[in-house]
Order: sequence, then structure tokens, then C-alpha cells
Amino acid sequence: MQNRKREFKELGIVSAFILFAITIIVTALLAGVDQFTEPVISQHQVEEAEISHEHVFEDAVTFTDRSAELLKDHDDKRVVTVFDALDEDGKVIGVVLETLAAGYGGDVKVMTGISPELEIVGLEVVSNTETPGLGTKITEESFMGRFIGKTPGVKFSLKTEDSDMTHIDALTGATLSSRAVVNAVNRALDFASDNMDTILAGGDSQ
Repeated sequence: MQNRKREFKELGIVSAFILFAITIIVTALLAGVDQFTEPVISQHQVEEAEISHEHVFEDAVTFTDRSAELLKDHDDKRVVTVFDALDEDGKVIGVVLETLAAGYGGDVKVMTGISPELEIVGLEVVSNTETPGLGTKITEESFMGRFIGKTPGVKFSLKTEDSDMTHIDALTGATLSSRAVVNAVNRALDFASDNMDTILAGGDSQ
């Protein structure tokens, strides 16, 4: 009986050692996979962002990330990124901002192209978790186009009684989602208005 107990004990120790070894190997393999895929994923995200930048500011040739410089002392963390939009001569001709606002299903991230005159020249909803078929219609050109080419510097509102603001018709059945885009664009306009002189002056890399 004692020999059998000893065998069980030894078997348990061996099993625990094997399990521990397997855990170490699996962890190492996963770390290796993460190390391999992370640069690929990061590069893919950069490429997607560049495509979006080009879409919302078609007159620009290149874009320079100014986020670290311009957001380091900015209190509103819902302004996510700031990119200079540059022409072929490297002159800053506007700005592209990513901003967040709360929607029906969570945060809606909007990328907005803004000219030096504070005109919206392009718009794209880059991420959202809104209701399919209703709130997700905020990604459609028919809705986003309502913001383009309006009076420069004038912010937007869903309320018709806000006579000093540009009225935007909300999507049917998706008022909260529509408001999220309005709020995100207005947040971008506020930032651009406060910082346009600094943006046009260029950064250290210019």
C-alpha cells in the first residue's frame, strides 16, 4: 500500500512538472506569435489611417503626426490624434483630427478634415458599435456629406432652434448615433479653432 501511495505521489509530481513545462512552452509560443504579429498589425493600422487621412483631406499629399506635441497639455482626452495635412511643397494646408463622442452603443470615433478657414472638407466615421441598420448609417456618405462645405467655423446641432449653428437632420431611429457624430465633429472644430495658428506654423519636424 505504501509503495502504491509513493507511486501515486511520484506520478503526481511528474504530472505537475509536465503541466508546468507545457505551460512554459505555450506561453513562450504565444509571446513569439505576439512579437511576430504585432508589427504586422501596427503597420496595417498605420496604412488604414493613411487611407482615411487621404479620404477626409483629398488636397493633401502627406500627413504628419502632431499628436504628441499638440495633445500633451490638452485636457480633453476625446481628441485622440492630430495630423498636419501638407501639400506637395510640405506646406501645412489644414488638419485632420480623430475625436470621440458617446453614441448609443458606445464611443463613436470620427476623423475630420478641417481647412485653415475652419471649413469641414472631409469626414469619416472610423469606428463605432452602433445598432446595425440604424445607427451604423452614420458611416454612409449620405449622412456624412451633410457636414461638408458648410459655413466655416460654425458648429453643428440637431436642434432647429439653434439658429446660430448649422442644423443637421438626424437619421431616423438613430438620434443618439447622429448626435455622437455632431459632438465629435464639434469637438474637432473647437480644437482646430483654438490651435490653428500653431498647426499652420508647423512642428519641429517641418
